Amino acid sequence: MESVGQITIIQKVLLALSARRIGSTASTATMTLVILGLLLSVGARAARADGYTYTVVNPPGSSASEAYGINASGEIVGFEFDSTYEGFLDDGGTYSVINPPGSSSSQAYGINASGEIVGFNATTSEGFLDDGGTFTAIDPPGATYSEANGINDSGEIAGFQLGGTYQGFLDDGGTFTAINPPGSSSSEAFGINASGEIVGYNITTSEGFLDDGGTFTVINPPGASSSTAFGINSSGDIVGEEINGGVLEGFLDDAGTFSVINPPGANSSAALGINDSGDIVGYYVNAEGENEGFLATPVAAPEPSNLSLLGTGLLALLVLAAAKREGLRRRG
Repeated sequence: MESVGQITIIQKVLLALSARRIGSTASTATMTLVILGLLLSVGARAARADGYTYTVVNPPGSSASEAYGINASGEIVGFEFDSTYEGFLDDGGTYSVINPPGSSSSQAYGINASGEIVGFNATTSEGFLDDGGTFTAIDPPGATYSEANGINDSGEIAGFQLGGTYQGFLDDGGTFTAINPPGSSSSEAFGINASGEIVGYNITTSEGFLDDGGTFTVINPPGASSSTAFGINSSGDIVGEEINGGVLEGFLDDAGTFSVINPPGANSSAALGINDSGDIVGYYVNAEGENEGFLATPVAAPEPSNLSLLGTGLLALLVLAAAKREGLRRRG
């Protein structure tokens, strides 16, 4: 169905052209540019996404779940709770358990395009890397506790360790580098993108951060009393959670413009991962007070309307006719 605004614009265009009888080619061109601009602006307004379609991500038989990471193919990782915590991979609705050998409890946090998964082995209190079923401990030297939270397509891993205080780290092929905002005594790193940009949480200030090659930027939605940045994609879009007015809400930070990510009917929520298509995963608290994972898929932008295309075509024909009449008049 066409919008009233589009019909009104085209009707006005035709009436105006008829009334003027187009006295000159110059005035015709000017008027056409203005009208085309109006039509394009209508099309742009119609093309903006209205929001998201939300889908529950909850493995069969689980009483609670959280979705943490999503890759370019739409594969989702997270963890579920039944009698114990257990990591999972959701590949198009087919769920697989992600659990290091000998572990009684685990959580999966991040996945890259190759399907490499990182997470936390609760039995050993260590981060892990799962590469096609081969598990490797991710444990910085001197750490008594560690979590591997994000992995990019180059295999770089972001996480945090406890060795006196919590401290974020970057693991690049076994070489560990501390990720700590200036002035912070404690931090956690969660997400990493293809460019090596890292997001996390500054425990000292209770604010999210972005680390771009050692340059740190605060990520804190307006009015938030606390925030954490969990995920970042190749475009620099950041997702996380904030406490605003005492309510926990997920957020999307698109170049400094913040939007709330909150499934309908949710009491509270958190956005934890985002891929390059803008698909967001996280969890929300349902009416029963249980955590459930979710996938938020951007609503597809509509195609240009038939009426807008028709109006543009009519304008082009009118301009050509006017130019032809003007040429005949001058030759006469």
